[in-house]
Amino acid sequence: EGVLRTHKGHVTGILNGLDYSRWDPATDPLIALPFSPEHEEEKAANKKYLQQTAELPEKGNVPLIGFVGRLAHQKGFDLVAEAIDDLAHMNVQFVFLGVGEEKYEHLLQKLSKKYPEKIAAFLTFDERIAHQIYAGSDLLLMPSWFEPCGLSQMIALRYGTIPVVYRTGGLADTILHYDAPNGNGFMFAHYSKKALEQVVKKAVEVYKDREKFQHLVKHGSRLRFTWDHSAKEYQKVFIDLCTTKVRKSI
Repeated sequence: EGVLRTHKGHVTGILNGLDYSRWDPATDPLIALPFSPEHEEEKAANKKYLQQTAELPEKGNVPLIGFVGRLAHQKGFDLVAEAIDDLAHMNVQFVFLGVGEEKYEHLLQKLSKKYPEKIAAFLTFDERIAHQIYAGSDLLLMPSWFEPCGLSQMIALRYGTIPVVYRTGGLADTILHYDAPNGNGFMFAHYSKKALEQVVKKAVEVYKDREKFQHLVKHGSRLRFTWDHSAKEYQKVFIDLCTTKVRKSI
């Protein structure tokens, strides 16, 4: 980080692109029911299927929060570990999918037994379950300590699932807090247990306002982070390099 900050005038950040032919809820063969995020009842059917798969109570009016990724400090799991007991006392459900550091795997095993109606954990990597979490969750938890780009938040938006992220790297470049113009998610700026709990509480509060939440869903699902756009950004860098080289040679 120190090296990059020192040479920031010579560094360009370019987001990854998402393959929207693969990540399309209308044609995804790995989810229970192909759907359009704008149709609440189709999204709700995928949520119900995810709850059944995770052996959680089928509650349509309770926000279901998904997590897909490595169980590691980089992905913010130290914060999750600190806050999860308090979060579990809220009117929410969690579905975790991932493998990683042993202490976090053991924690999720313990928590899923302690809160069987609130927390489910799949300690593996299963592409079908990953797709179903994107399709069936209301919110996607992504509190990464650092994240150069990140794809999960882009996928979640396409599936009508609203990201809850820490303001860092590519997450800060792709997610705007819900109350900003063109807001598409929930963001916390201080890396702390308190801040994580506050942003989840706010997300749950907004979820209860169906009109406001559906506006976020519809807006987010229409956003596109394509490789076409990223390729043009790479092209600009190469053109600038070539132009600079020509100038220097003259």
